[in-house]
Amino acid sequence: MSVSEFKDEPFKDRAEYQRTLFHLYPAPEFATGEVMTAALYRAIGYRASESDVTAWGKDFKGRLESEAIPYSGKITPSTWKRIISVGLASPRQPGQQRQLLPSITPLVPEACLYSNTARQQGNPWNPGNLVLSMLECGSQGSHEKVCWDSLFRALSTGDNQDPWARFVSECFKNCVHPDDKLPGWEQKPFVPIMPGIRWAEWRISGSPSEALVRALPGVLSLKPKLTRRQWISLFEALLRISCASHVAWICKANLELWEFLVNCFEEPPSQHWDGKQLFKSSDTYWPYGERIDPLIHSITRDYITGRLGVNLVLHHVSETLGMENIDLKSPTGIKNLGQAIYDGREKLDLRMVRDVHDEALERNPRLLECTHGITSNVKYFFRYTLGQRQSVAEDELNYDQGYWVKKTGPQRNASWVVSGGPVALMAMVSSCCNTHRASRTVEDFCRFLNQFGVTTRASDLAWNGLGNSMRRLGLVIDSPDAEGGMILIDPFTA
Repeated sequence: MSVSEFKDEPFKDRAEYQRTLFHLYPAPEFATGEVMTAALYRAIGYRASESDVTAWGKDFKGRLESEAIPYSGKITPSTWKRIISVGLASPRQPGQQRQLLPSITPLVPEACLYSNTARQQGNPWNPGNLVLSMLECGSQGSHEKVCWDSLFRALSTGDNQDPWARFVSECFKNCVHPDDKLPGWEQKPFVPIMPGIRWAEWRISGSPSEALVRALPGVLSLKPKLTRRQWISLFEALLRISCASHVAWICKANLELWEFLVNCFEEPPSQHWDGKQLFKSSDTYWPYGERIDPLIHSITRDYITGRLGVNLVLHHVSETLGMENIDLKSPTGIKNLGQAIYDGREKLDLRMVRDVHDEALERNPRLLECTHGITSNVKYFFRYTLGQRQSVAEDELNYDQGYWVKKTGPQRNASWVVSGGPVALMAMVSSCCNTHRASRTVEDFCRFLNQFGVTTRASDLAWNGLGNSMRRLGLVIDSPDAEGGMILIDPFTA
């Protein structure tokens, strides 16, 4: 494609850009914590598309409402209907469209064959593939398959599992229609999302995906100590903050790459440049206690600005310098691209690049306003992944306790602020304590949260509400010898 073709289709990514660390794949859309967890079940253990789930869910809901389910278990169809509609039901959110699919909490794998897709029609995206890419990125090509195996075993239900989970799993198996061709629960092979990435060259540290990979063993080890519902809630809280911060990390990296390439029009890459400069620390995404909307808008604007700019530079360099096989999958390749830009600066036109870039954004003002296209999708991904789930029923307002963003009041226009729910804080405190045998202090906890993009300091705990929340939950104890004056208490250690 030429620059003129870029003007016609500015949001069509070049092949060299796709499936790199900068390519936001799969492209995020709406997703709640339960949608993300259910999608991971399907990504890891069911050979089915998201559109298959919408079809099976509509059929299941119709049979459930008419009590025409061919149930072969020890309970009646009416009892099974009540279990689904009461015992396993997720609350309906204000303004939510009419439910075409059953709303079932992802307690067991079988429940995820009928419910919790990002959209109720069409072919929704699968957030589970985002988790897969995070395992690949966080492991940097070394042990992602080990993480994949551990996740499958933890999400499975066996003879030694929680009795309620075993019962529900068996009930789902007993209500399968003879004509249904539902897939069985079996581990799918790990297939890299980003083939060709030279991880040995990147050696990136401090990313949210790396934090997830490090925290996973501790959270998975809690499963025998808790009920299935409790453990799924903890696991979901970890997924929510990790995935949101990973997407923010990629968004920021796009802007850094764009600025690096622009700078190469005027000076060559530094001799010590190794690619790590493109991936900043993740401790600036979600300042604890701050309003979330300005943060989301800033991140999404950085993403679309960087993505457009990088693709435009690739078009211009390829067309003007005749470069082929441009490599964005290794720091060496990116550095070579930067050097080629500097060497060919007499032929290249930086002013034209800036003008075309600005024009593309000006022609699509709603993108910068986050009200259309990919930026709108990313905005809603952040908002609903991190935000506390709302409910039309007052007795279900506290259903979601693994949130990372909450409303400051009951008013419809109340602000949303960064604030961890009880389950989210317990998951993080336990994970922090599991990272070291020695006692962990609140200073350690703040540094641990920073790895997941949540910014706070021990000196801020008094005013941002985090300190009070941890005291109420019994997660800290005063100690004059500890940094910050408090020691963490693992809520799951006897």
